[in-house]
Amino acid sequence: MTNTTTDLIVSDIHGFFNPLQKITHIPEFNQMRLVFLGDFIDRGQDSLAVLQYIQNAVKKSNALAIRGDHEDLLLGYLFGDRSDQKLYLQNGGETTLINLLGAAYDVQNIKQNQTLIKDRYSDLIQFIESLPYFYQDEHRLYVHGGIYPQGLAATSDFDKTWLREDYWFQTHHWNERHSLGYLTRREAPNFGHNPVAQTIVTGHTITTMIYGKVPESQGEIKTYGQQKAPVLAVEYENEAPRIFIDGGSYIYSNLNFLKLDPLGKVQNVYQLD
Repeated sequence: MTNTTTDLIVSDIHGFFNPLQKITHIPEFNQMRLVFLGDFIDRGQDSLAVLQYIQNAVKKSNALAIRGDHEDLLLGYLFGDRSDQKLYLQNGGETTLINLLGAAYDVQNIKQNQTLIKDRYSDLIQFIESLPYFYQDEHRLYVHGGIYPQGLAATSDFDKTWLREDYWFQTHHWNERHSLGYLTRREAPNFGHNPVAQTIVTGHTITTMIYGKVPESQGEIKTYGQQKAPVLAVEYENEAPRIFIDGGSYIYSNLNFLKLDPLGKVQNVYQLD
């Protein structure tokens, strides 16, 4: 599918509405398609405002919204079993529940919380349920977490939202995963190659927590942005780059906005806090 739009992409807003509102400060804001790359909710205090902003942008313009693991976690709380509800609360979901229900939120009464949210926000829930797990055109692939080296078809919807090291690296040791690997690594592993022809853009992990190297003379790692958690691009020779954009909203109060042209080339990065 060919698309001729220039995109402005942001991920992992996590309920921090103030930096999102500053999006209108970005030059030529109205001339770009907005792409929201998942994890709109939880941890921050304004998840409802963020969700409504994104829903409105999708309805009234040509904005795209891609599903993240936190959107799935909320649906699990509303429609899943006790383990789904526990997992949501363990991942910062209570801030969203309080934001949605206010004084009516009862930590002990999950069934009541479910009923109230479903009654008050049925349209918003339907919007979340409608979100795709990825977007792909001729030169760009947007997915929240990542894909396996075997490609999109080999990656489940669950893994599209959750992958980290299995997407970052060529190979890795299972006992050195994510934060444990980050803290105990002796040598950074090689980043993997891009398994598709498109530039891949992902969020999900704050870029200061992503580590790895590209073998000398085979390519390079580029950073865009001077403060906090910059955009990170891994580029091997003769293949499209993979770009990581999570600016760490709930740690650094920072959102990275990536301007990407129709050919998948980085045009600019704007950092708003």
